[in-house]
Amino acid sequence: MRKSSVILVALLLVTAVMSMVKVTPPLKLLHTTPLPGFTGDMDHFAVDLKGHRLFLTAEVHKTMWRAC
Repeated sequence: MRKSSVILVALLLVTAVMSMVKVTPPLKLLHTTPLPGFTGDMDHFAVDLKGHRLFLTAEVHKTMWRAC
């Protein structure tokens, strides 16, 4: 009985600590950029952190977009 009580208390403590932990998402959506006339998938992405830019490529369409 004592062993199961210790396990129960430990689980309750872990649950309490986990409920207090605040998880913040790593990325935040700032805005969206419409791509008129584009259908399909994007193949590759590249991030320029200093310039706050995201580069997208669609190999099938032989195009590249830059989202600022």
